[in-house]
Amino acid sequence: MRRLSRTIRSSARGIPVGETGRIVAIASPLILSSLASMAISITDVLMMGWLGPLALGNGAVASDLYSIFFYFAAAVVSAATPMISQARGGGSRVEIARIQRQSFWLAAAIGGGMAVPVWHADTLLGWLRVQPEVVATGAPYARMMAIALPVFVLDIVWRNFLVAHENTRVLFHVTLSAIPINALGNYMLMFGNFGAPEMGLAGAGLASIVAGLWMLSVLSIFVLTRPAYRCYRLMRGLWRPRWTGLAEFLRIGVPMGFHSLGEVGAFLLSTVLMGIIGAEAVAAHAAALRVAGVLYAVPLGLSQAATVRVGYGVGARSVRTALHASRIAIGLALGTGLAYLLVVGAYHGTIVGWFIDPSAGNAEIFALASLFLLIVAVMQPFECGAVVVPGVLRGFRDTRVPMFYALACYWGIGIGGGLVLAFPLNRGGSGIWIGLLSGTIVLTVLLFARFLRRQASIRRGDWSDALGQGAPVDDGAAEARVRE
Repeated sequence: MRRLSRTIRSSARGIPVGETGRIVAIASPLILSSLASMAISITDVLMMGWLGPLALGNGAVASDLYSIFFYFAAAVVSAATPMISQARGGGSRVEIARIQRQSFWLAAAIGGGMAVPVWHADTLLGWLRVQPEVVATGAPYARMMAIALPVFVLDIVWRNFLVAHENTRVLFHVTLSAIPINALGNYMLMFGNFGAPEMGLAGAGLASIVAGLWMLSVLSIFVLTRPAYRCYRLMRGLWRPRWTGLAEFLRIGVPMGFHSLGEVGAFLLSTVLMGIIGAEAVAAHAAALRVAGVLYAVPLGLSQAATVRVGYGVGARSVRTALHASRIAIGLALGTGLAYLLVVGAYHGTIVGWFIDPSAGNAEIFALASLFLLIVAVMQPFECGAVVVPGVLRGFRDTRVPMFYALACYWGIGIGGGLVLAFPLNRGGSGIWIGLLSGTIVLTVLLFARFLRRQASIRRGDWSDALGQGAPVDDGAAEARVRE
């Protein structure tokens, strides 16, 4: 614990302002992009609520089941971010182009594969004994999202490329532009406005397909026409798959996918479990989980920025860049978590009121959502650490052990403990959330301990796990290695 305290204190002092600025410059547009993406999701939730509280809950079950498979696919493909960042640190343009082309083929394969279970969401939910009315209402929406899933995974390929090149501002603008497209599509297709067919929840899924195709088109045009990226010749030979290096891609990406399944999937599966408890619990949980998703944007942005800067330092074998970037990201994450605890804890009732009106016969749902959100507030300091520290470790290509930690803590302690509390001990929905809180706390402690060990190895000059043997270089030489 003393070592952990010293590491946390060191994150607040002795850090070059330039490196702090680079972390913030990369993370800020990513945070805004995540918030814009969440705005799309919240728009869907709010407009589903216009169909009634039960439609809100039923749509949330289908949406969250889709998200489990999407986040797994996106995380596997996101192995490109640390790989491209390290290639930039080493000055290898040929390697960057190879990784990016490989990303497209992998995204197409895994995106199509993950769409299959989403298409059959009604069968999966039936096996989980979710209430039949929840399954029947959400099935048309799930089939639309199955079509959208490969499109959004291809979006991630361009996103990884731009993040690794520290060019994240465009991601915010493109995601922001998709909000009105998605909202207008919902308004037309869910409710039959402007002469469109009234499709209900399925209309929300079709609107998501349109928004995804819009983002994919704009990002493709941006990257392929930008002079700075023409040197990679990304379209050259794209239609001929080359599997050289695929094993390394999967070695990094598959653990990232299962880590995401442990992290995000556990929270999303909790929505399915709420469907077993009842429709009221699902509606309350949907509101609390959407707020948690908004809060998730800041640590997620910091995590991605940490992966880029740490990966760049590792590629250049710069001890200073790699460790300073790590400490900055971790320090900012802990500060963010404490701020969330104070603000959400103080205003949880007001926040729930944005989603659920207690005066409209929904007092029980409102009370449940308020309780769930209080648990979310307590979770935040640990959750921010549990999100950002893996981003740091990914910069070192350290993904396998964190994956095991995430699976054990989120699924073993979180989901397993939550099931015991919810059903045998009759704690209901609050038991699910207490289980998730417990798993997050244990995971954060394990990840911090892992980072301390990694930090000690890099200080000794041991780069073998991250990039093979090699001596560290001065920070000035590292920054001069690549000029883009």
